[in-house]
Amino acid sequence: MIFVFILTYFFLKWSFLSGYATTVSFLGSMLLFVVVVLDPWVESISGNQPYLKLIFNFLIALCIVPIHNYINKTVKGSTSNKL
Repeated sequence: MIFVFILTYFFLKWSFLSGYATTVSFLGSMLLFVVVVLDPWVESISGNQPYLKLIFNFLIALCIVPIHNYINKTVKGSTSNKL
């Protein structure tokens, strides 16, 4: 993920792909952080069964996407007003 940040910052700074690459890497980082933090709780509820853990992780991802969209719109709105 660090490679994606470096790539988008230096080489794709003014490209339309830089926004998408940054968004995807940020969403992946946020999802991974939340999944790791909530993993002990998910294991205690699911009984360490893989399909239940997958369902819980999917539900966590569904909760993160609207939050990410709100943050993305806010950041893009504040940066576009400054340009």
